[in-house]
Amino acid sequence: SRKVMKIGFSEYNLNRIMLTVIEPNIGAIKAYKNAGYKFEGRLSEATFRDNVFHDKLVMSALKSEYLKNPHR
Repeated sequence: SRKVMKIGFSEYNLNRIMLTVIEPNIGAIKAYKNAGYKFEGRLSEATFRDNVFHDKLVMSALKSEYLKNPHR
């Protein structure tokens, strides 16, 4: 995830990188938070998996925040 941020912000000059993650995926949510992504919102029952609807969480990282600590 930090590699995606480095390439996106440095090579492609992006200002914002956004992702969605299914709520039961606690490991991914923790990894994204540790990489510097912040929670922005919830898409209620946005995906159907294993015969159950799940919420998707929207997370993002901003270039200005990344530049404060690029080696996180």
